[in-house]
Amino acid sequence: MSSGNSVDSLRRLFDAVQRMDTEACVAAFTEQGVMHTPCLPSTFPRTRRGAADLREVYNFLFTIVFKSFAWIDLELHATDQPNFVFARSRSTAELTDGRIYSNEYACFALIEGGLVLEYTEFFDTERAIEAFKHLV
Repeated sequence: MSSGNSVDSLRRLFDAVQRMDTEACVAAFTEQGVMHTPCLPSTFPRTRRGAADLREVYNFLFTIVFKSFAWIDLELHATDQPNFVFARSRSTAELTDGRIYSNEYACFALIEGGLVLEYTEFFDTERAIEAFKHLV
């Protein structure tokens, strides 16, 4: 697979997140897909594996946390390893309680067969804790 196709694979995931489409997010991953969010507080699972876990986290985000979500200045980059891509972005979102949330992200993905095999997302933990503490 060319790196351009790997970038397109990650873009499908980012587009699905922006549409807040749980099933499209899950479908962007392989059956063994893994999501790592090492910046989450230790009270939350930092690794999610497989469709059921991914569905649970995206359902939570799209029903409990976010009313709307948008990527800003999304940059997707190929690397010299054709199945490894990364992204940088900012976000703006309306939370379900009406407050506005924004953050900055660095994300890395390993792509297999046009789908995300492993995805790692870094963000400003303090911003997330402050925003979400009223919702969880």
